[in-house]
Amino acid sequence: MTALETDQWKKISIGFSNLWSEVKTIVPQLFFRFAFLAHESVMAIDAVSRIVYRKFVSEKNLLEWETAAQSERLSKESLSGYFGFMWASPAIAFVIFLLLIVFQPLSLIVAAPFLLLWAIAPFISFRLSQPKVKSVQTGELGAGDIKWLRLAARRTWRYFETFVGETDHWLPPDNFQQDPDDLIAHRTSPTNIGLLLLSPLAARDFGYIGTLETIERIELTCMTLERLQRFRGHFLNWYDTRSLEPLNPQYVSTVDSGNLAGHLIAVAEGCRELGSAPLFGEHTLRGLLDTLVFLASEIPDIEKNDFFKDSAELVKIKNIAAECENALRQNAPRNGEEWQTFFTFLIARGETINEIIAEILPAPIDFSELSFWTNALVNLAKNLSRDLQTLAPTDSSNKTAKQAKTARKNFLMRIESIAHFCRRICDEMDFAF
Repeated sequence: MTALETDQWKKISIGFSNLWSEVKTIVPQLFFRFAFLAHESVMAIDAVSRIVYRKFVSEKNLLEWETAAQSERLSKESLSGYFGFMWASPAIAFVIFLLLIVFQPLSLIVAAPFLLLWAIAPFISFRLSQPKVKSVQTGELGAGDIKWLRLAARRTWRYFETFVGETDHWLPPDNFQQDPDDLIAHRTSPTNIGLLLLSPLAARDFGYIGTLETIERIELTCMTLERLQRFRGHFLNWYDTRSLEPLNPQYVSTVDSGNLAGHLIAVAEGCRELGSAPLFGEHTLRGLLDTLVFLASEIPDIEKNDFFKDSAELVKIKNIAAECENALRQNAPRNGEEWQTFFTFLIARGETINEIIAEILPAPIDFSELSFWTNALVNLAKNLSRDLQTLAPTDSSNKTAKQAKTARKNFLMRIESIAHFCRRICDEMDFAF
């Protein structure tokens, strides 16, 4: 099979996989849409009727509304409570059933499934609201759940490390589309910006980036925020991330401003905690291991190609990955010198994998994912090594100690500067810090 045919079959396979995923999502959605159609129709008519009456007749209670939390507190979580709330759905089904018996009995053959769904809609809704009951409830996540969540977090951080950069002035693009073609939405909102500012701190807690890189990323975004047009202290709802111009129609969203303010408060506190947090620890090893898991997971997919079935190069890469995993599963290094040796080892092994890939290419298979995760592992180890050399160097000479003390002082000043920036922005938006 040629490289072109392999690529075409891969695209077809991905296409069918995506189609099946969409079918599994859409079919249940359509079922519930039909089941709740009568209830939702009554709710919509009730809402429109209230608006018309209050607007043109009573002219009262125009701003009355009920939050989801209030509605949940007032609702009865029993089957009778659901039937009391959704009584209109079975009532409509019963009325239509009687009308069809009298005027169009043959139509019951087609209408019966829909009428049955509407009649039992309260029961369906009640069942959907019930939590899944597990056979064992320990109150703690299992090892499999923790691994799944950590890998999901690592994939999430990949979005920020891939798409947030100089091209978009260190602002987060709103979304990235893969199908049918790769497409980046070069626009962003205050909510997106707030999530971005908090994401490096979360990534650092997971062990996915170094401490200095965390501060640098936040600082670069803050510098861009100083350049954005605002209205009475509030950021507008959409900006072009390449030109930094606000997008039309220009408006301020109270929801987005509130989201940004909440994130700024969390960022300020998170940065201050970072000043007293240990540079390395268990989180460092787990972050490196999560990245290595993705690297190793690419190898079996490549081996499926007949061209690499018994490839000596892939055997070398597998052995290096296993060697790195064994090192990461050992006890954490005890001092700066051991950490430095550890980071140097990972950098060297990752660069060896890159050299092997370079020898293989060009090849009838895509190595981009393997290359990405290999570079991610190398860059992470390099950034962690930079943290060590800058903030806690192993060299014990007076000159090095003095430089480290100065670097540490500068680092704490940068943290306080970010916290001050967050407070100032909240004050300018009239949010109490």
